Amino acid sequence: MYFLPKAPQTGMVADPDALARDFVEAKTLVSSTTQYQWSEETFQDRGLLEAGTHAKLMVAETSALLNITDEREPKLKPTSPDYDTNLFQVPYNVSPKEIDDMELSWTSTYPELVKIIFSFQYCRLLTSGFGTSGLITNYNNCRFVVKMDIDGYQPEGAGCYKLSYDGSMRGTGFGGRSMASCITYVGMLPAGTHKVIPIVASNDVRGMNHFNNEHKSKALDTPPTPGLVVGNRNMSILRFARGKMLGA
Repeated sequence: MYFLPKAPQTGMVADPDALARDFVEAKTLVSSTTQYQWSEETFQDRGLLEAGTHAKLMVAETSALLNITDEREPKLKPTSPDYDTNLFQVPYNVSPKEIDDMELSWTSTYPELVKIIFSFQYCRLLTSGFGTSGLITNYNNCRFVVKMDIDGYQPEGAGCYKLSYDGSMRGTGFGGRSMASCITYVGMLPAGTHKVIPIVASNDVRGMNHFNNEHKSKALDTPPTPGLVVGNRNMSILRFARGKMLGA
């Protein structure tokens, strides 16, 4: 498809505003369509657009069993009988670790609108074996942190990780023993090579030290790892080619 401006006809006076409007309208059209409409000529016949080509789906998934029953606790340590080697051990009080079997990467020719979903199962041992943190009662715990890393950037709001500013144990991650959840990101990515991977960690519980009443943070005497795991997990990415409709 070609764009041909009307241009002045014989005997007409050139109007700069009219000429500019021709080009503005063409630019608006191009910016509001996708490359598929152009390459497949689907302006006239949408039947030419092959089903599924307007979006691409990528999936990574791993099955990992906790091997829990009504009679026994989950098997979360590598030394335990019936331990599933696909369980991912979450590090404690160190930098976040990538769940490498969830990595998805691709190269796109055009800007894309992406929806990324990471669903997972988390479980940890009871806190009775965690030792003490030297903080007030019931702070001998740890908090699970999960984020999404997109090309080295960890978007705000995608994950369970918010750090507290007031010394409270609230808001520093997930303190419960288990959960099944998902985190989602929707946004535009420019043309180029991209990599998406979830990262996890576990933090100490932040609270007020009962000796000097100041905001302190102290790690557990006995690290809770191994024994904090990510079990069944799935990463799905839905990629929509959107041209420059959304300003990318």
